[in-house]
Amino acid sequence: MPDILENQKIMYIRASPVARATESTQQMFSGMYPGPKREWQRPVIVTRGFADETLFPNDGICKRYGELQRQYAKFLKDKWDKSKEMALLQDRIGKHMPTGKVTLAGHPRLSGVLDTVNSSLAHGPATKLPSEFYEPAVMNALDTIVTNEWFQGFKDNLEYRTLGVGGLAGDVVTRMVKHVEYGRDEAIGKTAAQGVKGQSGYIPKAKRPAIFGLSGTHDTALAGFLASFGAFDDKWPPYTSHIAIELFKVKETYLESIAKSWWKSFPSFPDISRTQLPHNDSIGRVQSSQINDADMSRLDGYYVRIRYNDVPVTVAGCRKPGKHLDGDETFCTLKEFKRISDKFTPKDWKTACAANEGVKGTGKAPEIAGFSDA
Repeated sequence: MPDILENQKIMYIRASPVARATESTQQMFSGMYPGPKREWQRPVIVTRGFADETLFPNDGICKRYGELQRQYAKFLKDKWDKSKEMALLQDRIGKHMPTGKVTLAGHPRLSGVLDTVNSSLAHGPATKLPSEFYEPAVMNALDTIVTNEWFQGFKDNLEYRTLGVGGLAGDVVTRMVKHVEYGRDEAIGKTAAQGVKGQSGYIPKAKRPAIFGLSGTHDTALAGFLASFGAFDDKWPPYTSHIAIELFKVKETYLESIAKSWWKSFPSFPDISRTQLPHNDSIGRVQSSQINDADMSRLDGYYVRIRYNDVPVTVAGCRKPGKHLDGDETFCTLKEFKRISDKFTPKDWKTACAANEGVKGTGKAPEIAGFSDA
């Protein structure tokens, strides 16, 4: 990124339509580029209406996702209400509950208790709860039970992660693939003036993809996203949590660049095996299984790394040989990252949200997250 930001064309900034998410996004951008570091003052932040929002698990609009959430909460209720962790909570904080009883779906819900504890820790003494709530064993039991209730579905159920964060994952992968297809490093010779050569010809400079995306979202999206890639630590994301999804390109060696130049000296022939694309511009949203080898090979040499709170995490399926950078499993090949994401990226999110009403999603064999079929 440049030291001085001349305009926002190289950045894509988006936030959910929830005020605190927009405010956090503004603050993050201002910290990255304070006033003296940019030649314009007001960032353009893209937002969607709630009916179209996929930046977080949208149970209010996606009816099927909300139904699956309730199924998992009911499915896990018996497990946790009879557990030693719940018995500990009943012993330590039960006397402070309005009903005198601690249960997963009680009043207040256990997730509400965890929210209140975490919120009070971020404020002054006037908001503090009785001391029992802050005992390490109590806080650990609260976190374990509530995190499992909210995010086990992402780990075990393909439909759950498709409806919850599939749209978000698809957007991220599409932007990365477009950057590979139309990236600035490919603008050489006459293409530098006309634009960058992509699927459908030369892409004007103004339409080149942003090189940095900033999205203001929520803790449920962070945990759901990580769990869907098999990279979640099973702890509720603390305040100020963030995910960085980075795209890397392996530098060519001198001999590789010479070989390419030699090959390009031969006359070119039309590519008759081109993947048939719905919009004839990008393979970003095309399922990997429908992309031919020639088009898929354009992703060779690119790797994706996820950092969660500045610590690299490993996508489950990328541990396999050939799916990561030699010597470091946290660098997943872009090919494999896309294949994994494709499995839970919905073709039409709204149609999927209206499907399968009443179908049981719990109690079946887990559909393990973080793996492709390849």
